[in-house]
Amino acid sequence: MRLSLDLSLTSILNLNKGGGAPYDPIAALGANLLCWWDADHADLITRAGGFVSSWADRVTGFALTAAGAMQPQYLPTAFNGRPSVVFDGVDDVLTGSGLPPGVPSGSNPVRMFALIDQQALATDTTQNPRLAFAYGGNVANSRRLQRLANTGVNRGEASQGNGTSGVSALNRDVDLTGRHVMQAIIAADSVSVIVDNAPVVTTAVVPATNTDRTRIGGSTASPTRCSRCSGW
Repeated sequence: MRLSLDLSLTSILNLNKGGGAPYDPIAALGANLLCWWDADHADLITRAGGFVSSWADRVTGFALTAAGAMQPQYLPTAFNGRPSVVFDGVDDVLTGSGLPPGVPSGSNPVRMFALIDQQALATDTTQNPRLAFAYGGNVANSRRLQRLANTGVNRGEASQGNGTSGVSALNRDVDLTGRHVMQAIIAADSVSVIVDNAPVVTTAVVPATNTDRTRIGGSTASPTRCSRCSGW
């Protein structure tokens, strides 16, 4: 899984399809890139027996951790022949206390990207939505990129809390099964979602974002469950 905040979409769709030169957001964006969890950098992934206990981002070194049954797997060729961190959809989640340095909270704007391989069946609504990435607190005060099973189809959704509840923008154009690029855009008065090259979907909200934790995987129903995602 590759996770990034505030990176450009340039060339990442080619990477998703298995073509094009490797895209390096650090080189492309410099100080505008706030954090990036990159499965290609195995040196930042602590693992034993193929299971991941810690994954540090390339920009600040901020590490997300898991223990026991919550540990996802590191697989060297699972994402179209590329390395990935794979979540089993049962009890895998990586969590860090607080936020990486410089990551915006409150009502401050941010862009979040995920390159994923979403394998949960559309009929599986036992944990719905299922998170790819989130930071903040609970649904009322966090920012989230997630998969939602909606009327029998997997969809990509961005959610932003307003202090009382979560407000979502839902893409209804793309079946979020298989490899996709998801993007959440948080502005001072809205939350937007983009999946691949589909049109932007925007919903009005005044953001309220806490600084409690950062998380890859998990669900809104349980912090120990997530859909199977790989390759951000």
